[in-house]
Amino acid sequence: MVYLYAGLGVAMLAGIMAIFEMGLALSGRSLLPSPPDAYLSDEGVKMMDQKLLTLLADRSAVPAGLSGTSLCTALSTAYESNDVPIGGVNPLMEDPDMPVNSGRWAGSCLLNDGAHHVVVLPDLGNATTPYQLYSCVLPSGDERCSFEQE
Repeated sequence: MVYLYAGLGVAMLAGIMAIFEMGLALSGRSLLPSPPDAYLSDEGVKMMDQKLLTLLADRSAVPAGLSGTSLCTALSTAYESNDVPIGGVNPLMEDPDMPVNSGRWAGSCLLNDGAHHVVVLPDLGNATTPYQLYSCVLPSGDERCSFEQE
């Protein structure tokens, strides 16, 4: 009889914890730790993306209206020659084999630095920001970023 009550007590506690977890999940929180974000833990990648954003905002470094290989060439040249305070050699290489090269992503500049994937999408309809930057660091075991799976 003791085992029955002990089992019922454990089942009741498990049920209470499950209901509590469901309530937290509805509000976007959780008791369980979330996996670490590889992008947030890599300072070099964040600095590289800051430099790319700075260059894309500078019309003299990367002119508006470019797409595909010409955009990648202009961006790589500007990255290596521009004296942006972040400095360094350009580790990103053009990667035409990345899966986002058709449909909405047509005309994009696809850059790859191993686990760091960058897509620069021309936005011809927007005069203030002619390019959109998508960047991610692949978690171990993944082959594609979340935006590459669309």
